[in-house]
Amino acid sequence: MNRPQKVDQDLAEWLPALNQSWYVNRVVQVKRKYNLSMDQAEANTARRVLDACPRNCTEAHSMGMSNMGRDHRSYQPKFDRNRDGIACER
Repeated sequence: MNRPQKVDQDLAEWLPALNQSWYVNRVVQVKRKYNLSMDQAEANTARRVLDACPRNCTEAHSMGMSNMGRDHRSYQPKFDRNRDGIACER
């Protein structure tokens, strides 16, 4: 769906409007698995996005975030335990 927007662009050049935490985390995982490099701009963007994302639901709740739907920028599937599309439910 968004392929024409992001072709040949790295994290510093393109991020999805939704689920940035999940997307950046996944890109970093893939790059680590296949020993791929990042330039400084891409690494800075990854660090900035990931630093702004909660690490767990306790941290999310302390930041005033709960019941994050899939459209929330910090939604991460690992926080959606019952897979209903809502993360860090209260």
